[in-house]
Amino acid sequence: MNITGVPDDLHMRVKIDAAREKIRMQDWMLKAMESYLEKKGERW
Repeated sequence: MNITGVPDDLHMRVKIDAAREKIRMQDWMLKAMESYLEKKGERW
């Protein structure tokens, strides 16, 4: 997954949190997207 235009500070926050969870940044992003949609009530 490639996302462009991410501010450096946000990129670093995600990188640090993913490292703490011992997961790849890609997996962190997938979890974040799923969580966002669940909070909005979006489900398949």
